[in-house]
Amino acid sequence: MECKIILRYLFLVCFSVSAQKNLFYEKGFLVGFGHGLSIYNLPEGNYRPFFFMGHFGIDLLKKNKQNLPFGKFTLYFEPQFNPVLVENYSKNLVEQKFEFGLNIGFKQTVRIYKNLFAFIHGGVGPHFHNSVTRKQFKGFLFSDNFGLGLSYKISENKLINLGFRLRHLSNANLEMPNSGINTYNYHFGMSWIIP
Repeated sequence: MECKIILRYLFLVCFSVSAQKNLFYEKGFLVGFGHGLSIYNLPEGNYRPFFFMGHFGIDLLKKNKQNLPFGKFTLYFEPQFNPVLVENYSKNLVEQKFEFGLNIGFKQTVRIYKNLFAFIHGGVGPHFHNSVTRKQFKGFLFSDNFGLGLSYKISENKLINLGFRLRHLSNANLEMPNSGINTYNYHFGMSWIIP
């Protein structure tokens, strides 16, 4: 029941965010996959998320959209629903689980050559996962993430994005156990610049 309520709330947030026309500088999506190391994550195996994310950015420095020497600085929102494979090596078992949530963070973008841009970002947000592990309580938790990547401008208002992120999932000791789940994540996507 709790999961259905959270999913409805997340859907309403995504719908209302995407409907805002003048608020956002950038709208887009990301897909990707992650891989955790068993020694840091699950004693029983591995945690492999597959990402399906929206990406909505608000330009925090609107004075000069094209020629700021230090590039763009944005506040971003990333609603997401991610299927997860939880591998149990000792039982030779793979379980299909899921997670969903909303990342909120800051992103700095800098032009490095003509249509090529580099970016760095970091964020945190509420998440929910239904995996049962020995080191992390299932249910509500937080997603802390830090990443970097490249964007290539393929038209006046369209970008292709490629990125790498480190992510930590834990619940701030609200429930135990709370050792966290850490993954290395790779993302690919597109975004559209709103004039």
